This record gives sequence, C-alpha cells and structure tokens, in this order.
Amino acid sequence: RINREAPARAQRRSGVWRWLIGLAALAGAGVAFYVYAVPRLEGELFKTAVTYTEVLSVSPAQASVQLTSAGYVVPQRVSHVAPKMPGKVAEVFVTQGQRVTPGQVLLTLDPTDDNANILAAKSRVAAVQARAASARASVLTLQAELAEGKLRAERERRLAKEGVSASGIAEDLAARVTSLERRVAAAEAEAAAAAAEVRAQTAELAAMTTRLDNLTIRAPIAGVLVTKPPQAGEVVSPQP
Repeated sequence: RINREAPARAQRRSGVWRWLIGLAALAGAGVAFYVYAVPRLEGELFKTAVTYTEVLSVSPAQASVQLTSAGYVVPQRVSHVAPKMPGKVAEVFVTQGQRVTPGQVLLTLDPTDDNANILAAKSRVAAVQARAASARASVLTLQAELAEGKLRAERERRLAKEGVSASGIAEDLAARVTSLERRVAAAEAEAAAAAAEVRAQTAELAAMTTRLDNLTIRAPIAGVLVTKPPQAGEVVSPQP
C-alpha cells in the first residue's frame, strides 16, 4: 500500500528549514546594518561639537617664568673692515648677509691714480739707473786715464833724473796725475750717490706697488656680512 503520511512529514520538515534560513538571513542583515550603517548615520545626523584651542609645549622651567623680554644675539668675534687709504670703490663682490671665507675679496678701489704714480716711479728709477751707469762708466774712464798718467809721470821722472828729459815735463805729468786722482774721487762719489738714488727710487716703487695691493679689500675672518657694503662709485675712508 501507498504510505500517504511520508510526504506530509517531509513537507513539514522542509517548511521548518525555510523558516530557519529566513530568520538567519534577517539576523545577518540586521547585524550588517548595525555595524556599517548605524555609525555613518550617527556621524551625519548627530555630529560631535569640536572646540579649537592653542596647544603649547611648556617645560617645568618655563611654567615658573613670570617675565619674558626680547633681545638679540651678540657675536663672539666682530671684524670692522676698512681700507688703509681713502679711495673710490671700483667693484663690489659681496652682499649683506653673505657668508665669506678668510682672504675672500670683498671690494676693490679705483687704481687709476696709483697706476699713474707707479708708471712715473718706474720712469724715475730707469732715469737714475742710467745716470748711475754713466757715473760708473766715467769712473772707469778716469781710472784708466789715471793709471796711464801715473805710468807716464813715472817714466818722465826717471828720464829727468838721468838728464835725458826736462824736469818740467815730469812735473806737469805729476800735476796731471793729481788732478786725475781728484776727478776719479769725485766720479766715484757721484756714482755712489747715483746708486743710492737708485735704491731710494726702487724702494719708493715697491711702496707704491704695496699701496696698489692695499686697494683690494679682503675678509680677515670667516663669517657673515652684517652691514650693507658700499656701492661702486662711492668714496670710502679708513674709518670702518
């Protein structure tokens, strides 16, 4: 016989499972809504009020300070730069606030006048050197004439003693020798004076060349320029 109760029992079991699966799906949807949708809705609808304030970092030592004041930094080394002689600025190679190293060129002064003086001094040195050379040549010539005069005077003196020559000739030659000796002494003194003048003019030329080197102003120490340097064309003095 056909058992007609079995299908009904199976249908009841399948209906119970469908209810359980549906409840599980609803529970999962509720959990997802609570986890993801509820916080976002709360952020949009119920926004938290935020206040703005200044955040300070205060140390324990600062917390006890009752008075503050402003000041400035004093450098440990300061060098006041100035030229050794007044002059007009030709070129400037630095700006205010620039870092420099020892020996770096800061500015140069106009060397036109100094170059002209150096050329004149070189001309004077050449002139006194020529005069000194002429004086030495005169000394050598007179010394040669003196040596020849002494030989002739000695020969005439021997001839005069032997009676071969007149004694007046020997006396004249002796007087000429004396005159030549005096001229040689004067020429030697003139040559010495010319040599001394050469040394003096050479020393003056060296001093002018040193002055020309002083027209280049360099940094004495490493540091930062704290003042504005003069502009090209300005006249500066030895005052810093």
